[in-house]
Amino acid sequence: MNIEFGAAKANFDSTITWKELIALEPRLLALYKEAKTISDDKPTPSFCPNRVWYGRGHEAGLKEKLCSLVGHHATESNRRLRTSRAYDVAYRKVYDALPGCRHCSCLALYALIAPRLATRQSTLG
Repeated sequence: MNIEFGAAKANFDSTITWKELIALEPRLLALYKEAKTISDDKPTPSFCPNRVWYGRGHEAGLKEKLCSLVGHHATESNRRLRTSRAYDVAYRKVYDALPGCRHCSCLALYALIAPRLATRQSTLG
């Protein structure tokens, strides 16, 4: 019985799409739009989207806002929003809306992990 439940849960997690997520939780679309408004201030020496994503000091980043809306720590009671798959889909959509890194240490790190990310993205659709 536990095996069947685990398989059903895995199926349940694998079906949600971005379109379904924003229908269930419209604040995700607002968060996506907020991410799209972030711009790289070119006169500065560098730009790192991770500063926006994770926040700085006591300022909450977009990730903290996302976690309150979707994933295992979401405050919403809809169980489709509280899955790993929902979190992964929303995370990728919102994070990818941010401008890319420019002259920051993330570029070197990204070169090391890019092949793994590409594989993971292809499974998320």
